[in-house]
Amino acid sequence: MSAATSPTPADSHAPGAPEPSRASRNLPVLRVWILLGIFLLGIGASWIAKTLLHEPAPADIPPVPEIATKPEPMGTPAEILARGDKALGQHRIAEALAEYDELRKASTPGVPLDYRLGLCHESLGQLDKAIARYRATLTASPTASLELAAHLGMARCLLRQKEASAARRLLLPSLLDQSRHRSSPELLAGHARLLVALSFAHDAQPTVPAVNKKPTLLLVDEFLSATSIPLDVPLFLDEITTRPAAAKNVEVPKEPIDLEKLPNGYVHVKGIATAGPAQPILDAISDRAGWKAEWTADAKKAAGDRTLTLNLSDWPLLEAIDFATESLGLVAHLEKDAIRFMLEREVEAKALKAHQNELARRALHAMVRIESPAPSAAVQLELGNTAATQGKWSEALGWYDRAARAGTSTPIAIAARHNAAQVYLRKHEWADARRALFRVIDQGPRHELALRAWLRLGQLALESGEAREAIVPLRQAQRVAVESPYHPVATLTLAAAHLEQGDGELARATLAKHRAVLHKEPYRVTAAFLDTYAQFRAARKAGDYRRETADLVSTLCHDQEESLLGPFGLWLMAEAYRDLGFFEQAEKLLRKTAKDLHGPFTSCLDYSLADTLAQRGDHAEAARLFEEVTARDTPYRAKARFELARLDLLHKRYHECAAKCQQLWKDKAFADAQPLLRVWGAALEGSGDITRAAQCYAGKAPD
Repeated sequence: MSAATSPTPADSHAPGAPEPSRASRNLPVLRVWILLGIFLLGIGASWIAKTLLHEPAPADIPPVPEIATKPEPMGTPAEILARGDKALGQHRIAEALAEYDELRKASTPGVPLDYRLGLCHESLGQLDKAIARYRATLTASPTASLELAAHLGMARCLLRQKEASAARRLLLPSLLDQSRHRSSPELLAGHARLLVALSFAHDAQPTVPAVNKKPTLLLVDEFLSATSIPLDVPLFLDEITTRPAAAKNVEVPKEPIDLEKLPNGYVHVKGIATAGPAQPILDAISDRAGWKAEWTADAKKAAGDRTLTLNLSDWPLLEAIDFATESLGLVAHLEKDAIRFMLEREVEAKALKAHQNELARRALHAMVRIESPAPSAAVQLELGNTAATQGKWSEALGWYDRAARAGTSTPIAIAARHNAAQVYLRKHEWADARRALFRVIDQGPRHELALRAWLRLGQLALESGEAREAIVPLRQAQRVAVESPYHPVATLTLAAAHLEQGDGELARATLAKHRAVLHKEPYRVTAAFLDTYAQFRAARKAGDYRRETADLVSTLCHDQEESLLGPFGLWLMAEAYRDLGFFEQAEKLLRKTAKDLHGPFTSCLDYSLADTLAQRGDHAEAARLFEEVTARDTPYRAKARFELARLDLLHKRYHECAAKCQQLWKDKAFADAQPLLRVWGAALEGSGDITRAAQCYAGKAPD
């Protein structure tokens, strides 16, 4: 077909062809309508969106009015205050803060909100905020009761911040001049004197050695104090909300200084009402008590520049002098019939600690009389501490037990159990120490001291030669120590226990799992040592350990005079030196570690030292130390007996060697039978008993 005759679209339907369907004919039209509909729909949607979102309603259509929501009435200021105080008294601090915030908006003059907010923050442990609120209370012209309550609040916070001296000196003016707070005699005599007594006790405690400031296991040197006491919120609120009591009618003494000498030799203050230069007042009091006043030149000069106000009744005289001299920065030492006044800097450190301990003891025993018949747990805890500081172990344990019973599961009771454990450790009574540590855990499983107790239990097991028994408490310590400063130490100690148990692979896995924490100082060096030592031991079993030897030597070159793992860590380093053949370095480290050390770990150190000396050829000294170890009931006793048998064999004392081996076998004391039978066999062979020697070599005890 040519191009001229080809059909056009209009006549392409040839005669005789089938007619197309109606649907087919209408399809193009339908498509057009669909497209048109989609277009119109888009325009409509755009218009609706524009109208609703961007264009205001027409002027003739009023907007829909908003439904006004009226806030729930809060009540009168008095009702709001009552609800806040009730919530605070029930320790619902968040509710109390919300109510007080609402009250602040109401602007109610005369309501001491700052004091209440101070109590809230103190209850939450926000001590700096609490002190700021208490200080704001004092700037608002408070009543006498409110002023005293604010001072008490600041003192409590300062005591918890371990600022004992600042806490004490904040309260001393009120205690020395009771006329300022006649309306609150009970609060003054009770709470204020308690805080001052506790502050003296805090200062009396020995300073913790610098090594113990690191989070190590060396915790035995610390007796914990009562850093906080139960916060009696209802009492403190009552002091400032009720009508002040009438001032106590105190009988004015006939003389400015009225004293009474008791039959036991103590002098009691019936009444003192005097004010003026400090030195003449103290001289006059000393004279009336029958004491000769002696002053150092510096103390006299310092007192000459100060004034003193005393308004007291029914007080022990020595306690009154303690408080007065403390407020002046002086030390008063009574000896026989003379009292000597000095500046604190003129007293030797040891004598000053003894003086502070005596101040604490007097103040605490005064609180026992005031709180009789049931002195507070805090007072009993601190009396235990003063006794422990003086080495009066039985007395200390008695007070700790009473404090624990009085406080049940409070932080003070837990501290008392902890301190009892420290006393048992000082007395080298290890079983009692363990029981006391478990009581710490039982009474406060989530307390920080529970973590320290688990660590101590793990350490005691390690130092007793019981690495397997150390695993469980150390795992517990690591679990409890998450996000605690003690977590790295718990991890390191657990790895060391695995290493000592012979599982170097698990030790390395433990270290690797916590690499992010352990790579930091001061943990990095200890972690590197444990890891390289584990690698060295594994490689030595395989036979080729030259590279691991170099790595271990390099690690040991770092300064590790004080191991984070305590004596056990130093012993482990000595073991590494011994494995490397550096016996001189091992001996030096072992002797240093064993110096002034007591307890089951001394047997471990003595055994290692004896073995080191034996390998160096000093058999006589080695035998002496082995004999000392055999006299102690420790896991190292049987090992020492076996080493003595080996020394006998080495020196051809065959009969002595065979007798020792036979006794070890009979006692079933030595766990590893094969080495024992080999030494026994060699001794029998050396003595000519070939038949019985052959039985030993065959792995059987001779007949």
